[in-house]
Amino acid sequence: MDKAFLVAQGMNVPTMTIYQDNKSTIMLSENGRMSSSKRIWHLNVRCFFVRDQIQKGEIKVAYCLTENMLADFITKPLQGTAFRKVRDIILNLPST
Repeated sequence: MDKAFLVAQGMNVPTMTIYQDNKSTIMLSENGRMSSSKRIWHLNVRCFFVRDQIQKGEIKVAYCLTENMLADFITKPLQGTAFRKVRDIILNLPST
């Protein structure tokens, strides 16, 4: 749903937090090109949508340790203890 619609209905919609395990990405999203090198000059202005949303107060980006990133379950092949830990959290199973 659109945030503006929910606010118009009187609901309190908190700022959305995006968790990231790459500090360079966090700096780039918060500061834009000012905090980066010449290597990212090829990025188009529309790629800084996240930075604009941060400046508006719509979202915030926070650091999260790599071992606590639940999205890794979807994007990386996890094995052993790391797989069981994330699986248990996602399936709401008691930790083993």
